[in-house]
Amino acid sequence: LPSWLAVTDVLVAKAGHWPFSTRNEGKYLEIAMHKEFLDGHHNEHNAMYIDHSVITERRLATMPTPVQRRWSITKAWWAERGIDLSKDLVQIALMSHSCNGGIRISEYGQTCVPGLFAAGEAAGGVNGADRLGGNMVNAGQVFGRRAGLAAAAWAKSQPAVPLPEAVIETEKRRSRDLLRQRGSLRCIELKRHIQSCMTRVMIVRDESSLDTALSQLTTLEKDLSDVNVAEAAGGIRQYLEIESLLKAAHVFLVAARERRESRGPHYRQDF
Repeated sequence: LPSWLAVTDVLVAKAGHWPFSTRNEGKYLEIAMHKEFLDGHHNEHNAMYIDHSVITERRLATMPTPVQRRWSITKAWWAERGIDLSKDLVQIALMSHSCNGGIRISEYGQTCVPGLFAAGEAAGGVNGADRLGGNMVNAGQVFGRRAGLAAAAWAKSQPAVPLPEAVIETEKRRSRDLLRQRGSLRCIELKRHIQSCMTRVMIVRDESSLDTALSQLTTLEKDLSDVNVAEAAGGIRQYLEIESLLKAAHVFLVAARERRESRGPHYRQDF
């Protein structure tokens, strides 16, 4: 923490904005945890332990009211589950909560691509670079309905155009080839490698770490040809999911490298 900032200031800021944000001092909680994780200070579950025993009634009385209110709710919630925060350690870890941004849409969910509609966290512009936790539920429902109605109306207005036979045959051949692919790598293993790569740039990023992640991603993309599709349950579905994850991860990393600033949940420690 900066020398001028108190831990209670971080807790108060975090109580009003749970998702990670560069907007206020609450960001230092996730930044500190992520740096500890990068330094290898975690257990076998990639988690850390939090010790609440230092929060005595006497110490709690000196803390701001929002912290006291949140503490009573938290303590009661854990007590219902057999955990006594006055003496029991709790495992904590960072998790991916949401992705702000996405495709630009009209008020009816229409993108700049005719026939492509988007809503919820696939769409950008509703909340800008930052938002409070839970707001996307409202945005998803409002714009999901608008996009659904607009997409249905657009589809009805279009003449039926059959897919070219050449396109269909190409996809059939690809599916047959995948069903014969018997590599040495399981789908779940490659998926976990992608998750591990992206976790390291989830909160704290800089030019170096983003370049490293992009290099690792290039290696993982080459591993696609060694995935055992034939013997996996739902092999083609799993393969296509991994293919999409790799593409999305690549877009994410390139965009994060090009945006040389900190804004909303995007935190560059070198900017």
